[in-house]
Amino acid sequence: MTILVVGASGLAGRHVAGAIAAHGLRVLRTARAPRDGDAIALDLLDPRSIDALPPFDVVVNCAGLTPARVGHAWADYRAVNVDAVDRLARAARERRALFIQVSTMARLSGAVRTRHRRSYVLSKKLAERCLRSHVQAGLDVWIVRTAAMYGEGDRGNMSRLIRAIAHRRFAFAGGTQRKCFLYAGTLGDAVVAHISGPREGTPPVEYLSSGEALPFSELVGLIERLTDGRAWRVPLSIQVAQGIAGSVGHAAHVLGLRRLENTTAAALVSFADVQCAEPNAIARLGIEPLPIAEGIRRQVGWMREHGAL
Repeated sequence: MTILVVGASGLAGRHVAGAIAAHGLRVLRTARAPRDGDAIALDLLDPRSIDALPPFDVVVNCAGLTPARVGHAWADYRAVNVDAVDRLARAARERRALFIQVSTMARLSGAVRTRHRRSYVLSKKLAERCLRSHVQAGLDVWIVRTAAMYGEGDRGNMSRLIRAIAHRRFAFAGGTQRKCFLYAGTLGDAVVAHISGPREGTPPVEYLSSGEALPFSELVGLIERLTDGRAWRVPLSIQVAQGIAGSVGHAAHVLGLRRLENTTAAALVSFADVQCAEPNAIARLGIEPLPIAEGIRRQVGWMREHGAL
């Protein structure tokens, strides 16, 4: 069995590919710009690149354009997160392969919305709709909607939060909002369990999270202890702080200040109250999720080792 991991250089992809290899399965890594000889180049925007893929039995799509960095238009999100998924699904149908799509637990109706976050979530939902049409044509599909991921290799919001607290450059209001997370290595274990176990009768769409909804103040406290850093508590309501961050982010967008827009976009995400969705695929797959405290400890250690702190 050959398992193709698309986007193997990203956070989800590197953990999924690592888990597959650790279980003795043959993994074929792809990346837009491979940095080692184990991966092959794949341009998701080029149909010829997808058509030229070698034979595979399973494809795990971990690639995608995320709102981690601002500056992308809706057309960019659609091209990578929808149109490329459609082409990959067609290639999987030709090979009679299983298609695993890593999607998101985020909803369009969330309390905190930015232009890029809306584009990202909408494109992921459209990709799911596209894959359902391929199911009707005979493709075997498993869509796993994950909570916010973190872990070794993360360069997104969790990484920004850890660095900001470590350098005492983070302030927050409230802290009662609860956050749902998923250690990326747990996603890798889930993918292996789904591929290796019986799939008949399993839901085509499932949620995956650690199962813990951690209050934001506890998450900040955990990072403070691990980094010897400090986050500043400000006497503002979440609503007022959200309004300030939103205004600053809008001004930064108008003025073309990408770095400031990135910072405020990440800050806005911290205001969201994101509960863990049920039922959690963890129970069906019989795997043990890594506790958030241990996962954050591993990420902090990785960031120190790679000079990111």
